Amino acid sequence: MHILHITRFAKWVDEQKCNFDYNKPFILTMGGTDVHVDLAEKGWNETTVNLVNQSTAVVCFSEEARKMVVEVNPDWEGKVKVVPQAVIPPKRTDQGSNKDEKFEILLPAGLRPIKDVLHLLDAWKDLDKQIPFLKVKVIGEPLDKDVEREVLAACDYYSFLEYHSTVPFDEMGNVYAEADVVINTSKEEGQSTALCEAMALGIPVIARNNAGNSELIKHGKTGYIYQYPSDFPELINRIRKNPLETKRMTERAQAYFQHERTVEQETTDYLSIFRGLNES
Repeated sequence: MHILHITRFAKWVDEQKCNFDYNKPFILTMGGTDVHVDLAEKGWNETTVNLVNQSTAVVCFSEEARKMVVEVNPDWEGKVKVVPQAVIPPKRTDQGSNKDEKFEILLPAGLRPIKDVLHLLDAWKDLDKQIPFLKVKVIGEPLDKDVEREVLAACDYYSFLEYHSTVPFDEMGNVYAEADVVINTSKEEGQSTALCEAMALGIPVIARNNAGNSELIKHGKTGYIYQYPSDFPELINRIRKNPLETKRMTERAQAYFQHERTVEQETTDYLSIFRGLNES
């Protein structure tokens, strides 16, 4: 058995009031929200601890997440594995040209506090004075009503800012094709699928400094990490004004996903874990 998202499954177990105890091996995969939000902020309850104790293996997306889990109980050291996520980049389906006068910053993120999607608002205001036809596009499911209200109010006030709710995966290729830069503003991040997809597609990325983003992006090599909002305009202008440097950076990011973060490698890693379960 393979259980995805330990905190969601633990919630289901509690709601069903069932004593989860299977006599077959099972593994758990812990996503970024599991590690950085649910467990880091709300703590480990008895059900989640019991699930990890009963599991044969636990998969995290990064070494940093693995360390956080092992810190809870050093006895779990041997069972917690790292399998980085691979991505299958969405393909463009329209035939239009994405290159016009505008400069577009794309922020794919669900609207909830941890994603902090307005973290760079002051920086965008500064850039709007520097870049003609600036567009900042936020795309993501409205998961928190208060955050949604704040974003919609900002969109009404600032002409450069627009928000779109959930976009189907098969349409995201067209969305990425319009972007000049893809960004991440999360307070904490496990492993951003949007950043991975953008890097695999050869789009420059800029991300907030947190453990997950810093593990994914090598600053100045495969993308940029910003520490403070005031750093962001400079990084945008480096991308705009240094096309050769930007091209080399995006090519390194693409090569990383083409050679080290392939679906084939991810599949091999999981099969190795499954075989280990069968042998145990």
